[in-house]
Amino acid sequence: MQKKKTQKQRKTSRQKLSERLAARNKVKGSRCLQTCPAFSSLNIASVAHIVDAMEFASVNAGETLCREGDVADKMFVIVSGTCGVFIGGARIASLKDLDVFGEAALFPDASGASVRSATVRAAAGTAVKLLVLHKSDLDALVKSRVLQPECVRALSAVAAQRRLENKERDEK
Repeated sequence: MQKKKTQKQRKTSRQKLSERLAARNKVKGSRCLQTCPAFSSLNIASVAHIVDAMEFASVNAGETLCREGDVADKMFVIVSGTCGVFIGGARIASLKDLDVFGEAALFPDASGASVRSATVRAAAGTAVKLLVLHKSDLDALVKSRVLQPECVRALSAVAAQRRLENKERDEK
């Protein structure tokens, strides 16, 4: 009985590892991070380090990934599936494979806070597979100097621009 349980755990572990590696390879190969303004100026090596720091996650249909107004501390890349984006309860957009969202969460404002500007929920009828980058993991890359200072400055500048755009949108 224990042997079967151990074999099943190993199989599940190998399967998760395989999914994580496939997700990372898909994201690296697509260069989707470079299409995102926060990462567009980064070289391939910097992007590879960021992708390698991301964790693999899977959410069920209808599950909320992040909620408007909540504290934000991670960003997402959709590996497969579709999500809806909602502000004030109204659906404003859809996200699909290789879309990046939540990157402003990695760069808090002057007060040290970063708050979600929208709710993102997995679409009905579809599970969503993601890569997730936690702010603490990005901070570790910066601290270890894996990411060059110009890379960090570029990321911070884009985040500041995003916060300004969100503030202008909120004032309308």
